[in-house]
Amino acid sequence: MRTKSKTGLAILTGGMSFVGAVNAIDLIQNGSFESITGGTPQYGGITDGMEAGWSGVVSSLPYSSAYFTPPAIPVSENPGSFHSWRHQSATDAYSSFSTPTGDLSYVTNYALKQTVSLTNALSGTDIDAGRGQYAFSAWLASYTLNPEQPYLDLRFFDATGNNQIGSDVIFDRTSTNSWIGNAGATGIIPLPDASTNAPNFSNHHWAKYLRASIIPQGARKATVHITRSPNAALSGSPDTYVDLVKLDAQSVDPQTPVLETAIPANADSGVDPNVVITVTLRDGTTAVNTNSIQFVFDGSPVSPAIQKSGPVTSIGYDPPGGLAGNSTHNYLIIFSDNGASVTTMTNQFQFTIAPAPPPAAAIFPPDHVVVIMDENRTYSEIIGNTNDAPYINSLLPFAANMTRSVAEQHPTDPNYIYFFSGANQGITDNSILSNLPFTTPNLAAQLIAAGFTFVDYAEDLPLTGDLTPVVTGPDGTYYEEENVAGYWISTNVPPPSTNNLPPSVLQPLTNWPSDFRQLPTIAFVHSVEENDMHQGYWPTDSSTITNGDTWIKNHLDSYIKWAMTNNSLFILTFDESYTALEDPNLYNHIPTLFVGPMVKPGDYPENINHFNLLRTLEDMYHLPYAGAAVTATPIADIWLPPKLRITLLGSGQVQINWPGVAILQSAGQVAGPYNDVTNAISPYLATPVNERFYRLKSP
Repeated sequence: MRTKSKTGLAILTGGMSFVGAVNAIDLIQNGSFESITGGTPQYGGITDGMEAGWSGVVSSLPYSSAYFTPPAIPVSENPGSFHSWRHQSATDAYSSFSTPTGDLSYVTNYALKQTVSLTNALSGTDIDAGRGQYAFSAWLASYTLNPEQPYLDLRFFDATGNNQIGSDVIFDRTSTNSWIGNAGATGIIPLPDASTNAPNFSNHHWAKYLRASIIPQGARKATVHITRSPNAALSGSPDTYVDLVKLDAQSVDPQTPVLETAIPANADSGVDPNVVITVTLRDGTTAVNTNSIQFVFDGSPVSPAIQKSGPVTSIGYDPPGGLAGNSTHNYLIIFSDNGASVTTMTNQFQFTIAPAPPPAAAIFPPDHVVVIMDENRTYSEIIGNTNDAPYINSLLPFAANMTRSVAEQHPTDPNYIYFFSGANQGITDNSILSNLPFTTPNLAAQLIAAGFTFVDYAEDLPLTGDLTPVVTGPDGTYYEEENVAGYWISTNVPPPSTNNLPPSVLQPLTNWPSDFRQLPTIAFVHSVEENDMHQGYWPTDSSTITNGDTWIKNHLDSYIKWAMTNNSLFILTFDESYTALEDPNLYNHIPTLFVGPMVKPGDYPENINHFNLLRTLEDMYHLPYAGAAVTATPIADIWLPPKLRITLLGSGQVQINWPGVAILQSAGQVAGPYNDVTNAISPYLATPVNERFYRLKSP
């Protein structure tokens, strides 16, 4: 379909000027998504219908602030009455891949797409001579309450449509690359004013993306893909919005070379500290003079690697060593062409390195840790509610009470998996996926690999390793989806991955030992849903809370008392808050308590979530980090050091005892220096010749 652009373009992106007031042709058919047909009427639009020109299914929504963070796309952009939603190759295709995805293979399989012929706008001769120019643009947004973000991918191909030429052009709503501004009340808010609300995974307002450059020589076709970003999470349907997709093309003569790609892009944040800066230049009717290239990093000239292949010049620079977390850097690229009248171009970029991962916390490991995760209660429903939860509140004088603990999302199941593995593994609702067992890192596999032990004890589980999804037992309803260690259980020999777990990690609560010294290093405990405070199981919510509180007292009080004198720890947390009583000042606010002899009681106001809990347990036992735990801060301020007990035995001999795993150190004076006592294991016998001082160090 050949259509002239309604308005001229005056664009300066990547170092080139694109002016198409007359000659530019928009190659995209129905990029405004105003005539979707078929599907099912829903929300005033269409769900899973088809739009002419596009391959796959797409939905539409009328413009309303109920769906996105206002304002809407400015009227001057001619957005029409609808924007598009749920872009996919077929119904439910978006659920066929997990995020984040390390490569772009899923784009071809699962995205909505449209392929156009470039020669509908200009001749192949002009393209091959470097006179072809394109301007790719779109508006992107997403549903305010969900984490998804849209993602567009433009690829150029030869005449067969099978061989890609040049690199992908990507619009990712989580990134500032190719972003030119946000929607304002009366028009677009351009850079730099829009920088105060730059795109990221938590912003959902409408933002415009635009990229203009030379059409790769040899290209004859182009394909635009629309899908969801691999850099944002998924919650149910992918509520990603796209409108006004345009691919304008024209011939301009002459054309100087352009800077085609730059990684990191200008204003990028969260950049890897070991980043290699890469820049590509594309020849126009004149070519890049590689001898003219100058590269400046942080104000100092450096010597990058330069390689030219056909019309593309690649430039790479690897800064020495890792760049410091949160540090800001800039690089400058200057190059000239080989024209009779030399043209010199300058491009400058700035980027910020991701925050450095927090250091491991020096936590003296407990002999045993028991964790219970109850359900669906807001902090204020439990803490201070001595009428309905008297037992839990009786623990407060001995507990570290995390007053700003939150869950990651609603509903229940993803939060269990976040705590166990640092990611939701693609589970966004209360369902069990078919691609089990998972093979990703998790707390239990880490413990076992390091020589420790783990068991998930479940009330009314019929037998060890049972993976029945739902069981009605004598105490209530058992749900496998809440005992997530089972998601990694494999009976294959050998298992698919070292992260898989043996059936023995999932055991009935009837296997709970009476001798607590027989407990594993870390034990998870799960009651049936009728006993875990999940709302709706008793006549009133208060009786539901009381029943769960009584269950903890009846089943775990003896362990908690034993733990206080046996270097062991109890943790109580919740999966999510009760949405009907959501804390307006702290989303998904939940109770979390630590009780044990190594805990310094009190209220602790730092912001924590399940990732912080996972990271803390991993640091206790010097484990690697699973998923998002790698960047989570461990809870390090609630711990007391273990106490030494020294007994005089006579004849100058002493016996030194200490709880848990720690390194004994000694010194000749109280100020040190202290040195490790080789092979010291509690109880340790020593015969000091002179006065000695002893202390413990975390392993």
